[in-house]
Amino acid sequence: MKVNKLGAILVSPSILFLSVILIIPLFYTIYISLYDMRYLQMGDFVGLKNYIKVFTSDDIMSSMLITFIVTFVGLFISIVTG
Repeated sequence: MKVNKLGAILVSPSILFLSVILIIPLFYTIYISLYDMRYLQMGDFVGLKNYIKVFTSDDIMSSMLITFIVTFVGLFISIVTG
């Protein structure tokens, strides 16, 4: 039992560090994405309208398609040459 407690004590700073650096900003980003942000000031709650706007925009979808094509071509070339 002492080994398990020691392991938990040794791992806890890493878990705390990861939660502060990764998890908290992730949830904050999701939170503010549900609001209308104008010049870094919190606006009205819009819910999923921001996501609907992004995924129905033709410009965004064409950019995502180009990004996936470049990524898969680059990945294919790196795998074949490797």
